Amino acid sequence: MSTHSHAAVLAAGGYIPPDRGLLDPLLDGKSVKRDLGGISEMSLWRWSRDRGFPPPDVIIGRRKFWHRSTVQNWVETQKAV
Repeated sequence: MSTHSHAAVLAAGGYIPPDRGLLDPLLDGKSVKRDLGGISEMSLWRWSRDRGFPPPDVIIGRRKFWHRSTVQNWVETQKAV
């Protein structure tokens, strides 16, 4: 699983909310799509539009990153639906 260190995000000018610890790694879009069953970029976009998939926690340039807990929390809410 591809994760990115908080130091790398900060060095690139990104922002990490203070409530996120080192045990909650950042996942890039490729990792998120793979972890959600190998979905396509279009499916991720549709899920964001139609199913409430959360926006990225960190954006650096054109790259988007989600904290693992953000994705896991969304998956849990989908199980309840």
